[in-house]
Amino acid sequence: MVADNRRGRKPRKRKSRSKELEAYVSRLNALERLAMTCEGVDKVFAIQAGREIRVILRVADAYESQAAVVAGRVAEKMNETESSFEITVTVVPNTGD
Repeated sequence: MVADNRRGRKPRKRKSRSKELEAYVSRLNALERLAMTCEGVDKVFAIQAGREIRVILRVADAYESQAAVVAGRVAEKMNETESSFEITVTVVPNTGD
């Protein structure tokens, strides 16, 4: 606030920490749910503050050509969102090990 007062600006109204955390977790969950709608996806993890999506394929669908197809589908869905930054999609074939 001291810096705001020196510049002659009004102090900004700040969101509470709990609301910011709720919004953050909600955004990550939304990205994960969106990626889970693609066929062949077993698990999804949103990491790097939602800037990267890790997609784990089902064992039966875990071959390289399918991984490329799923990555394209997930990327298309992510582009349809109102995201203001780039999201990296990484698809990992689940080999069952």
